Amino acid sequence: MKLPDIEELIAAGKHWFRTHYTELQAAVCRSNFVDAYRSSKRTHDRVLLVAAIADLIASITGGVTAISVAVLIVKEGLDTFCPQPEI
Repeated sequence: MKLPDIEELIAAGKHWFRTHYTELQAAVCRSNFVDAYRSSKRTHDRVLLVAAIADLIASITGGVTAISVAVLIVKEGLDTFCPQPEI
């Protein structure tokens, strides 16, 4: 059996992320912890943020590792992933 090449794996990962994006946003962006993190400007403590997001999305990710998805969300940035409504 031939293993998928890296391009196929990347395409599959991007498709999965796009498919679950709204559901992930709902779990992460409505979190009191994420609100507190954003308002505290604690950008140095990203390991704690990744762990908290992984806990929030674990039930959504299914067979995908929650920690990997959490890292991608933090890498994207909370301001991009959870845009604040303009006042």
